[in-house]
Amino acid sequence: YSGPDSLASKALIASCGANGRLYGIGGRYENGVVKAKISTFGNYTIALDQDAPEIIPNFKNGAVLRGNAVSFVIRDRLSGIGSYRVEIDGHWVLARFDAKTARLTVPLKEAKIKRGITHKLQITVVDNKGNQTVVKRNFKW
Repeated sequence: YSGPDSLASKALIASCGANGRLYGIGGRYENGVVKAKISTFGNYTIALDQDAPEIIPNFKNGAVLRGNAVSFVIRDRLSGIGSYRVEIDGHWVLARFDAKTARLTVPLKEAKIKRGITHKLQITVVDNKGNQTVVKRNFKW
């Protein structure tokens, strides 16, 4: 890696697809080089992941929700999802992430929140290179 030191933590190894798209393999910068374990032959390059993950809600801000759960699509185009945190009214809520569908489901009934009032939901998603996205939504349930 020969880029600026300020971006070294964003460096990873990526596979170069036939269509020109990069597919993140992983790795980390150590002592002037980017290291990763690769299990197949192919074309690889060093890439920088500076893009924050994407969070796509399935309802508009201020919506009235009818079901017992709400879901979001969360994805990261290069290094992958590292972590996520869901809060309702400032309290942590257990959420389920299905990596196959990239869907994060928040079970409202299990969150033990009151019905008939407006709640504040905050979702924070961090990718494997520290890029972060926060989405806030108000909803009534």
